[in-house]
Amino acid sequence: FPAEIFYHNMQYFLTKSSILAIPIAAAVFVPFYYELKIVSAYQYLEMRFNSVTTRRVASALFITQTLLYQAIVIYAPALALAAVTDFPMWLAILVVGAIASFYTTIGGLKAVVWTDALQFVIVLGGLMTIVIMGVNEVGSLQKVWDINVKHKRAGLQIFNWSPDIFERHTVWGLSWLGFFNSIVKYGSSQTAIQRYSSMKTLTHAYLSVLLLVPYFAADAVLLTLTGLVLFATYEDCDPLKAGLIHSKDQILPYYVMDRFSSVPGLAGLFISCIFSGALSTISSGVNSQAAVTWEDWLSKMPSCAS
Repeated sequence: FPAEIFYHNMQYFLTKSSILAIPIAAAVFVPFYYELKIVSAYQYLEMRFNSVTTRRVASALFITQTLLYQAIVIYAPALALAAVTDFPMWLAILVVGAIASFYTTIGGLKAVVWTDALQFVIVLGGLMTIVIMGVNEVGSLQKVWDINVKHKRAGLQIFNWSPDIFERHTVWGLSWLGFFNSIVKYGSSQTAIQRYSSMKTLTHAYLSVLLLVPYFAADAVLLTLTGLVLFATYEDCDPLKAGLIHSKDQILPYYVMDRFSSVPGLAGLFISCIFSGALSTISSGVNSQAAVTWEDWLSKMPSCAS
């Protein structure tokens, strides 16, 4: 996210229009799935269409999609770690996958939820630390903003209202992306539905979704500010063009090591921040995949007729 803002502009924050989908998910989908009390989201498809095949096809697609997504999620922190240390990327990938799989297997959904809560604190804490120290180094938040406006990274002039679907960033494309991705994620995904069903009451289920609103707002602000701070810092020198990094995704870890490696513990906090986000996603995915694999494929599914 910060790299996208650094190399293009802050228009990318429009993907956080996903916040608008949260109340819709809470009002429409949460009570529906909560009352069904299903473990696998795809059990509903069998109930709706009286077809085990439909259920299993959807389940297989979810398992495949989640596996592919998890590969990207594991690769991201491994790439970041490789950029700032001599730790081999292949070993980082193995470590992340093994740790997430271990505590998810031992603790189940409860372990996933509690570790997610801790990882949430680490992620926001890490971002806040980077933003505060970055703004302080540049001079002020106003100076960060002025530099980005000067280079067309911020301000009203950066908004692209073109309806062309082939342009990288447009208001319409980014807004629809964020909104519909969130509707799918919190309205029909196995990961979300499994958590709704595990809540003690419907009120708890509502709160679990609505609390995403302040989180999404804080997340959007911190990630956007991080991208703006990065550009203000390297206004006249792109580390990628200078050959200091090999991928756009390495700009943030490079920045932390370049500017704050002398600060005790900050590099470790940053790595923890990145790995916390990865572990949170991986553990949720592993837990959800295990649930649908058992419910939709390994256990004896009663027919709708019975």
